[in-house]
Amino acid sequence: MAARYALGSSLRSRGGATYANLLTSASGLQNYFPFGEPVGTTIGVDRVRGQQAFHTNVLAGQDGLIGPAVSYDGISAYSAPRYGYSSTVPTTLTLDAWVRPSDVSGGAFSVVARGDLAGSTLNYQLGKAASGSAISIVVKLDATTYSYQSTDGNLEANAWQHVALQLVGGQAPQVYRNGVRLTLDSGTVIPLATLALASPSALVRIGATGTTPSAFAPARIQQVSIANTQIAASNLLQRYNTGLVAQGRTIPA
Repeated sequence: MAARYALGSSLRSRGGATYANLLTSASGLQNYFPFGEPVGTTIGVDRVRGQQAFHTNVLAGQDGLIGPAVSYDGISAYSAPRYGYSSTVPTTLTLDAWVRPSDVSGGAFSVVARGDLAGSTLNYQLGKAASGSAISIVVKLDATTYSYQSTDGNLEANAWQHVALQLVGGQAPQVYRNGVRLTLDSGTVIPLATLALASPSALVRIGATGTTPSAFAPARIQQVSIANTQIAASNLLQRYNTGLVAQGRTIPA
């Protein structure tokens, strides 16, 4: 697996190897894009499957929390992983990333999304709400859209933060920021035993959403992972704590 990722040296800086081991040891990991490639890189590499994410108008090799990061301009930049899913995903889905927005005063933007935010093919989106800086989650299953916002944890500008979304059939979504589960403005349950996707052919986007991208994120993003299981809250907290260590900061008691 490691041999596929020729740029692994960039991950070893500032806790990168520790973080990579933490993620890859978790069960159900499907895709892991560290985005630790050097300046000038136009393709990111999935450390799990060796697949690619094609960058559009992205600046790679920028200062990151855990090794280098990629920077999105909030105007036209995004990354398009070259992989797809079947018509359904397992009963659980966990995605997480480190993000450093440069601005949280504007409209909605996506950190990670699958499908079109404004169209009929949206499956899920994790990002910022249309107004304010609350973390926003949108899930569309078949013809029904479920929307949620955090009420006790917002995205901050010019600060690295770890965000995670868990979707579990038959439960309300779970959202974490910096290892802490947030309260959502709605407790609506996703009423399906499995997460039947609205559009099997919809594609994942990082830093935007949609086949025709929109909701561009003005942010640096790195360490993006997608798993088909429910990652334990303790593991998500470990990911945040590893980021603190990478910054030379102390883990809270």
